[in-house]
Amino acid sequence: SIFLTGPGGTGKSHLIGLLADRLPALGKTLAITALTGCAAVILGHGAKTFHSWAGIGLGKDSAEMCAKNIKSPAKRRWKNTDVLIIDEISMLTPDLLEMIEKLARLLRESSRPMGGLQVLFVGDFLQLPPVSRGGTLKFAFESPVWAQCVKATIQLKRIFRQNDPIFQSILDEARIGELSDASLTTLKTRCNLSWDDAVIKPTM
Repeated sequence: SIFLTGPGGTGKSHLIGLLADRLPALGKTLAITALTGCAAVILGHGAKTFHSWAGIGLGKDSAEMCAKNIKSPAKRRWKNTDVLIIDEISMLTPDLLEMIEKLARLLRESSRPMGGLQVLFVGDFLQLPPVSRGGTLKFAFESPVWAQCVKATIQLKRIFRQNDPIFQSILDEARIGELSDASLTTLKTRCNLSWDDAVIKPTM
């Protein structure tokens, strides 16, 4: 399984689209999912939320309980899929990763990681974090299951979404939370400007 990452605008979603077009032609059964409904809609290609595809409801039960209660269509999806894409992986908690990895082994009747299912984990851990209701915030890669499953990481670096080098530099710095004085100065020049004549009105 592979972790595909990179800043916004580097082509992660575009690459998912290419895989959606090409993998079926190679005889591979592909499932495209995302951790949120919005992300699934944006991906297109019949993408579903991961929870819906997996048939796990809210994902609060144990792997054994899910395996017992999961409906037949979801069981078939787990067994018949060759490649599973999960987008917005930064929102996946370690607990849920460990549960679904065990569930995959149970449903696919295989002791291999994810029951032998190849997973493409897609996202940027410097973007949306998991939803946390108290307690310590942890990411999926902090689970030992991550290292067991993910055998390669691909990082996309070239930003295609915009070609202004100054803006790209500001975005790169903001992404890691370290804005330079030059970037702060540039951003401050955009404060308190009149937007009455702007084609796209700013969000208030």
